[in-house]
Amino acid sequence: MGKYDLPAAFRYINKVTGRKIHYVGHSQGTLSMFIALSKEIKTVSDNLASYHAFGPVAYLTHQSSQVMKTLSKSGLSSILYVPPFQHRKIM
Repeated sequence: MGKYDLPAAFRYINKVTGRKIHYVGHSQGTLSMFIALSKEIKTVSDNLASYHAFGPVAYLTHQSSQVMKTLSKSGLSSILYVPPFQHRKIM
């Protein structure tokens, strides 16, 4: 999906709208974008305005991108961890 489907979708959206894309990924959608960015697929990177990853389900340890390899070993994910919102009953 990250290698073929996402670039095809970006080409189509750019052809129809002529604008850069704000991509919001959740779960598998984040994995697809991580793959496209790590493979440096020009169609995606040239047409991407912003990327928002919600609930990623990927390990980044086997990426070919040196930036992603460094980030995966940095422990940054534990620093940026935000616990789930707890609903509180107000009386």
